[in-house]
Amino acid sequence: MKRTFPMTLTFDNELMVEHARGKHRNEKRSWHSLRLFLLYRIGLAALLLILFFLDGSNELGIYNPDLYLNTTYTLLGLNLLLILPTYLKWLPFRWLVFIMTGADILALTLLMHASSGLSGGLALLIIPTIAGVGILLPGRMALFFAAIAALAVLAELVYGFWENIYRSPNYTMAGIHGMLYFAIASLAAKLARRVKESEATVTELDENLASITEMNEQIIDNMQSGVCVVGDDGRVRLINQTAQRLLGASKLSNPLRLADLSDSLYTSFAVWRKRRDDRTYEHNATTESGSNFEARFIQAGEGKQAVTLIFLQDISERNRQLQAMKLASLGRFTASIAHEIRNPLGAISHATQLLQESPNLNKDDQRLVAITETNTKRMNHIIEDILNMSRRTPSSPDTIPLHSWLQQLLDEYRQQKLAPENALYLRFTPSDKTATFDTNQLRQILWNLLNNAQSHGRSDQKTVTITIEGDIPDNATFAHIDIINDGAQISAENEKQLFEPFFTTSNDGTGLGLYLSRELCENNGGSLDYIRQPDGKTCFRIKLPIKDVD
Repeated sequence: MKRTFPMTLTFDNELMVEHARGKHRNEKRSWHSLRLFLLYRIGLAALLLILFFLDGSNELGIYNPDLYLNTTYTLLGLNLLLILPTYLKWLPFRWLVFIMTGADILALTLLMHASSGLSGGLALLIIPTIAGVGILLPGRMALFFAAIAALAVLAELVYGFWENIYRSPNYTMAGIHGMLYFAIASLAAKLARRVKESEATVTELDENLASITEMNEQIIDNMQSGVCVVGDDGRVRLINQTAQRLLGASKLSNPLRLADLSDSLYTSFAVWRKRRDDRTYEHNATTESGSNFEARFIQAGEGKQAVTLIFLQDISERNRQLQAMKLASLGRFTASIAHEIRNPLGAISHATQLLQESPNLNKDDQRLVAITETNTKRMNHIIEDILNMSRRTPSSPDTIPLHSWLQQLLDEYRQQKLAPENALYLRFTPSDKTATFDTNQLRQILWNLLNNAQSHGRSDQKTVTITIEGDIPDNATFAHIDIINDGAQISAENEKQLFEPFFTTSNDGTGLGLYLSRELCENNGGSLDYIRQPDGKTCFRIKLPIKDVD
């Protein structure tokens, strides 16, 4: 999984450079060290040239000024020529190290010969070169060049004595320089080995950390709960896909701030920072594509590294689970009392029918028998609704093409309810959306809402309009179905009890229709709400998950 985000960690597992003793340092660091070594050599050559012209005592090049100048110019020119091959990697790494080291040993030996020999101190300048070889090419190569340097110094001493430049050869000083070269080579090789081991350990730790980081990202990203990691400055360090869905965040900016995702969530975050309590904060969706959720804040880390973990839980999913548990309990309860009520009610209904057949009933008795029959049927209807609620099976979501399915439902309703053609309208945009919902349960919900709309519409004109809002963004996860009628708006007092069981304003209603409809919606991950309209009409809105047609 690769995700672009402010907190995403990336690791550059660079190639290793092959040397005489196998893999050494990673390529980027080795070439960087070689470039620094080249810059040192350029600076050294330039300094030796400048000191030759500034040295009033003429210690440098005292025996052979021309040799000194020619050698210094050649060394400086060679170093300048090696800039492009080194920075652009035109030549192999080992070749460049061999060329630079060999040139330094030869040039410094010639400069030492042109000056005052070992007493001039130029032989000590070979030490940084030997140390550089030990770092760049660890192992025996450093000892090899130390041996060459020691032989070069000894050869220069012998040649100077042969040419009568020195009155007596100082073999002791030459031996000390040689031992010093070998000691520096050994120390540099040992240091390089430790650096190699340290880099290998760091590389292994980097790989393990990268693996753990990727694994953690996979776990977090696939969590059912939304997770946000937020710094004290309000910047989002990490956010998983579930949190993006709950917050309706389709595009993530960089840097990403919590206030850009949800103002209410940022306000709760600010309040929590002052209280540092364990309470949860409930939030309503702020975008069409978002969901209602609750947030819980936990602090992680201390000091400048302190961050806040925000866990987001989809309230609709939690409500669906709670609803399933509640329905299960209600089913057991209603099943236990159904027969206790239904059996005597059946006896009353049967006795009423027998009384109606009696020829000796006067008008008053017939009216009382009719009242008994009417209320018996009403009680039986209530029991049927309760049993249907308790027997309801878990939802089986289907993929429903909204436009065609709704049109078919309206045609069926017109035929069965004998509704006129101009009494029902369907306005649907866009037409390329499908819903994820139980087909039978959605039919039951819409059928009940249509019946209510027809029953409570105005007496002079009963018009029911069904619309699916067309301003649903491409990344939306919910669609709206609005059932609107021309009836008077529901009072504020009745609106509070609208979805409570057994609440009704009708003499022949059971008060379970809207309650059951909302329960069915929540059981499918949606919702049913009453929406107050500014034009005085009555509107019930179904919110249901949608899918794009492939």
